[in-house]
Amino acid sequence: ADRQSFERLANTNIIAVAACSNAAVKSMRNRNVEGHIFILNRR
Repeated sequence: ADRQSFERLANTNIIAVAACSNAAVKSMRNRNVEGHIFILNRR
C-alpha cells in the first residue's frame, strides 16, 4: 500500500481507539465503576 493509504488507515485506527476509550470512560464514570481499559491490537 502507498504511504497515503497507510496514513489514512493509521489515523482511522487511532481515532477509533480514542473514541471507544472515551465512551468507556464516560460509561464507567456514570456507573461509578473503577477499572481498566485494555486495548488489544492485532497486526
